[in-house]
Amino acid sequence: MKNLSVFVIVAMMVVAFSCNEIGTGGGDVSFSSLEDSVSYSYGVQIGKDILRRKVEGINPDVLATGMKDALGEDIKLTEEEMNACFQAFDAKAKEKEEERNQSMVQEGLDYLTANADKEGVTTTESGLQYKELVAGTGASPVETDQVTVHYTGKLIDGTVFDSSVERGEPATFPLNRVIPGWTEGLQLMKEGGKAELVIPSDLGYGPRGAGGDIPPNSVLIFEVELISIGGGEE
Repeated sequence: MKNLSVFVIVAMMVVAFSCNEIGTGGGDVSFSSLEDSVSYSYGVQIGKDILRRKVEGINPDVLATGMKDALGEDIKLTEEEMNACFQAFDAKAKEKEEERNQSMVQEGLDYLTANADKEGVTTTESGLQYKELVAGTGASPVETDQVTVHYTGKLIDGTVFDSSVERGEPATFPLNRVIPGWTEGLQLMKEGGKAELVIPSDLGYGPRGAGGDIPPNSVLIFEVELISIGGGEE
């Protein structure tokens, strides 16, 4: 028991020393105690939470003042005033988001209009744009088939958001379990072929987007190789 107690004390001393040494190699912050390190760590957590929530326009200096006032119990705004500020800020953020969404919609429409006139591009009744890059020689899949493909997905600005090619491993999935643009587009292909699919937002992820990689109302560009067709769903 005595040895265990000594071990615990030594471990705590090592942790405290390590925390005190964090960041001493640069920056304007000095960590002279464990409390300093913990204070800094709280600040980092708050900053990361703001970034995670994608809150724009935060002034770090004023944020620090607010934290000091809260800790010193000298808050200069009432709860009602702060709630009113939050509501106004949220309304402003929603307005900016709507402006961005409308801009994405227009950029997508402009891209689709220009792309439709390019050589080899066929626009289907749904609005999907299809261009054969390499002719396949096998069968075409039906909606209930399972397919194996290689693909690279991009936004219209050229940003790659997903690529089985980069991962070095093809993807296999039921054709009726993906976005409508894929379900339709791959049925136009033949096994062994390659094609470019330009997918309007309403055949992709629509106004919701997908995670942090595909913004709302995005037109998607996929280069797809149909490697093989499996059996239908059981």
